[in-house]
Amino acid sequence: MVALLLAPAGIGWAGQRAALGPRHDVPGSADVRAIAAAAPGPDQLVVLGYHDISPDPRSPQTVTPAEFADQLAMLRAAGYRSARAADLLGGARPAGRRVAITFDDGARGQWTYADAALKRYGFTAIAFVVTGSVGTYPPYYLTWPHLRAMQASGRWEVESRTDDLFRPVQIGPGRETGSPLFNRRWLPGPGRLEAMPEYEVRIRADLDRSRQSLTGHGFGDPRLVSVPDSVTAPNDERVESSLATVLRERFGAVLRDDPAARAVALQAGVISRIGVRRGTSADALYTRITGRPAPAHLQPAPPIHEAAPPSWAARAQAALAERIGPTGETGSALAHALAGRLR
Repeated sequence: MVALLLAPAGIGWAGQRAALGPRHDVPGSADVRAIAAAAPGPDQLVVLGYHDISPDPRSPQTVTPAEFADQLAMLRAAGYRSARAADLLGGARPAGRRVAITFDDGARGQWTYADAALKRYGFTAIAFVVTGSVGTYPPYYLTWPHLRAMQASGRWEVESRTDDLFRPVQIGPGRETGSPLFNRRWLPGPGRLEAMPEYEVRIRADLDRSRQSLTGHGFGDPRLVSVPDSVTAPNDERVESSLATVLRERFGAVLRDDPAARAVALQAGVISRIGVRRGTSADALYTRITGRPAPAHLQPAPPIHEAAPPSWAARAQAALAERIGPTGETGSALAHALAGRLR
């Protein structure tokens, strides 16, 4: 389970925004130097886990655009720069303070709200998408054109969150339900739990569908997978070991939320991640990452006023105008075609 991070309003990291700029290094003001000095040593890799961004959050896993922008302002002032997917695969760690900003599931708030904040503060992110949900339940989930536009911007990488292994399934003869990843499923017909070989076939088939879906839509073979956690213990103690084997066969590393995580602890290909939830102030996140109180001498910043996001069509045209599209088309033809689908 992800720890809930709540703290009273304190330092207004957003007050540094005018000085920070969207893609430039943090200037050497006394306040910003003090923030960086209070942060951990020169080399640290942190992985943050988000789900959705919305100005009207209805889930504890959704943060507001103002909260997200404030957190990015804090990270930039504290000297963090982006880590990419390749940096999480082991081997040499990137130098300096690095943060991998990850999003699970594929909610459309990543495109509508998160992308603009990433651009403003010069960060990149990794989207872990449930491939079986892409384009479903409009307008909640991202579509494949959205994901292609995000990738084309250079700010996003796309990885796997399974194909459809996040919806609870029946795991016993009664009404008990649980994670399809961490439990043997109940088979009502024969009136029994699936055998371990049947469990492994089911998990492998889902993960292979997710990989094939991503490669088929031009995103390449995923190297990382974000695993939906279970709120209950598995109904068979052999499941976790079997699942670990199946995941290692297909991915370079597995991301899971860890309430005790601070910096990355990469053990047997499992990356611990800090889950960020609604109400998490930038102060609280700073303390969570560094283990230290946020610098107390900064003056509170004025309230954040978020501008309305541009239209979806305009966003698509702007993103695709920057780079060549995945099919090799350039110029306005591809941008207009995609924009028309996003209206």
